[in-house]
Amino acid sequence: MRSAIMLIGLLALALATATASGSPSVCIAGETKAGGGKVIVNCGPAKATVRVGGKTYRFSQGLCQKLFGDYTVNIGPMPFLPQPRKLSFRFFNVSLPKARTGTYKPPSVNVSWMINIPGTTAHLDRGTVKLAKGLERGTFAGDVLIQEGSAAPKSVRGSGSWTC
Repeated sequence: MRSAIMLIGLLALALATATASGSPSVCIAGETKAGGGKVIVNCGPAKATVRVGGKTYRFSQGLCQKLFGDYTVNIGPMPFLPQPRKLSFRFFNVSLPKARTGTYKPPSVNVSWMINIPGTTAHLDRGTVKLAKGLERGTFAGDVLIQEGSAAPKSVRGSGSWTC
């Protein structure tokens, strides 16, 4: 009984804090509809920074996972294809074939991101991905294949990092 009262008190405090700040402080992970399409909302402390073509992109609200021996980072809302046209989003992904510290190279790895402003997609074409000890952070650098809208893809130098 005492535990239930404590839990109710903590929930009330969390709700009051979220209401007082004007926005909820709780992220609700899962599939939802937005901008005329579906997205998967990722929650957690993971962040990433990407530098490509003279621009810097920042991603937040995500997670790093070890699943079936693989290592995956998903940051930001992940849109189902086709991408919702009326939704502004930034999504970052890293997929490695092993959840182990080390250096990886494409095509055995995937580092990609989508920015629907105005529909930019990009991925690491040639380069290296380094996963640090503890699997809580990593870096990448190399040639990035980037496509903006319906323009032809172009290759530029890029780099970035993520933390979990």
